[in-house]
Amino acid sequence: MIEDLRKVAQPSFAKTNFVGFTESTTQAVVKMLFNDKCESVETLTGQGYVIFDQTPFYAMGGGQASDQGTMAFQGKTFPVLDVRKDLIKKYFIHAVDIDCPLQVGDEVTLTIDDEFRTRSSVNHSALHITWMTIIKLVGHYVDEVGSKLNKEKYQLQFAVDDAITPDLCVAAMNIVNNEIVPAKIPAHIFEVTYEEAEAKKYLYDFTKIDGDDLVRMVDFKDIVIEPCGGTHANHTGEIKKAYFLNYDRNAKRILIEYTTNEEYAEKYYAEKYFTPLERIKKLMKTNPDLDFAAEKAELDALGDSVSYIEIKKINKILNDVTLKVNKKRVELQKDKMNTFLNTELVFETYHQFDVIQLNDDLIDNKILLAKASDILKVKKDAKLVFINQTEDETIALLVCDRSNSFNIKDYLADFLATSNFKGGGSPSMVSLKTTDASCVGELLAYLKTK
Repeated sequence: MIEDLRKVAQPSFAKTNFVGFTESTTQAVVKMLFNDKCESVETLTGQGYVIFDQTPFYAMGGGQASDQGTMAFQGKTFPVLDVRKDLIKKYFIHAVDIDCPLQVGDEVTLTIDDEFRTRSSVNHSALHITWMTIIKLVGHYVDEVGSKLNKEKYQLQFAVDDAITPDLCVAAMNIVNNEIVPAKIPAHIFEVTYEEAEAKKYLYDFTKIDGDDLVRMVDFKDIVIEPCGGTHANHTGEIKKAYFLNYDRNAKRILIEYTTNEEYAEKYYAEKYFTPLERIKKLMKTNPDLDFAAEKAELDALGDSVSYIEIKKINKILNDVTLKVNKKRVELQKDKMNTFLNTELVFETYHQFDVIQLNDDLIDNKILLAKASDILKVKKDAKLVFINQTEDETIALLVCDRSNSFNIKDYLADFLATSNFKGGGSPSMVSLKTTDASCVGELLAYLKTK
């Protein structure tokens, strides 16, 4: 594991020169190599770790994920999988996986992924700004207990404080979007001595700075100024818009997630908000006899904006609608059970199986198993296959009497290895499920031929 590099003795050569604040690509010389067991080697092929004399790759630190990018060598390009600088002090360690020999002294071209860097930088600046905006809205200092960011989103963790509510998080987002972003406030990056940083109260409890280094500061005038060794947007206008994704509180911390990545926000909201919304509409449409007046009123009150608060509301509405539908379904299934058990079914013969195909939303495995049990009391040697296709999914139930020497689970092993049917069971009963309707034809063909 890469963590084992903490045990490596401090190298005698100069520390890695980080050029990533100004350069996105650079020529670099291999200074030290480690294999996948973290052993020092002169030549590396396969997975391992490299220290170069210089690098444009930001190494994971301060909650910011490391840059992504590539290493070009001998006409080939390989991904740089991770970069760390916290394992061997002052040295950037690059995780790689290469298929040609790399030796100490070789020269390579290192190039970061500009899109990943840009999005991470914007999220990083938004994190600082959102953090201080929340603190100002609370009206008193609240300990930060952690932060994380990458190109997709940024996460703040505060000590538990009753003032930090979802509504306050929305208010902070609105200030960022409506006041700070349009102002296009420049990011002023500068360095001070550790003593000056202490004297000017630039340091916070969570600040992690080596005492012998200059302290790198990021300053968005009149918004926030604090130590930070990470990468940043040029000005607040590059944030464009912050989206409030998630809020979670437990006994130890309050976790809040935002993003400035519009594509990520759209995907997140599609899954967390719009998919449940469509589910609600479908349930209401297919159950016109149920009273959804209260839920419809809640939907109408949601408005057009989407954030964590609306996600919570839409999931509450979905839960309420689902409870009503399920209550009705349970009552209908009682009647269906009685009817189905008294219905004589017509099976088709597929080699050694008796197969019946159904299309009934109310029929589930419980009902099918009850029917199979009745049939097997009379035909103990039967091998029964029930296939029920509905609009949402297909279930298949294969059943035989426990006294039958036939093993259904073993019989289906080859089929399930490649099928989109998922499930399992025992030698005498296998239950399968899929949303891929084409699987039915595949199952029937398998039953005919094997």
